[in-house]
Amino acid sequence: MVIGWLVGCSGQVGEPGRLTEGKFVDVCVEMMALQTTYAGAPDSLSLAREAVFSRRGLTREEVAQFIEFKKAHPQQWESVVMLLKDRLGEGANISMKTFQEAKGDSSRQKKAGQ
Repeated sequence: MVIGWLVGCSGQVGEPGRLTEGKFVDVCVEMMALQTTYAGAPDSLSLAREAVFSRRGLTREEVAQFIEFKKAHPQQWESVVMLLKDRLGEGANISMKTFQEAKGDSSRQKKAGQ
């Protein structure tokens, strides 16, 4: 779900560039907070998201590339999940289910395609 908040679909799969897992987690946490702050105000939410990217010196494309790289290497999501859990505390267990399910779906898709 957080991934959907950050970017739309991207067809790029490559090295994630300068966006580290730590920076990605920081952006995720900010985006999660924005969801609550701007619930029911999609235009304001969109502007606030763009402000986060701008303030952090990132583009949607960089975040999309990071996400697509992790999707292509699902075993690497575990470290992102752990960082998010550390950052968000015990309440993050429910939120992290999305990442774990995405990781599982990617693994199943890879196995099915072999």
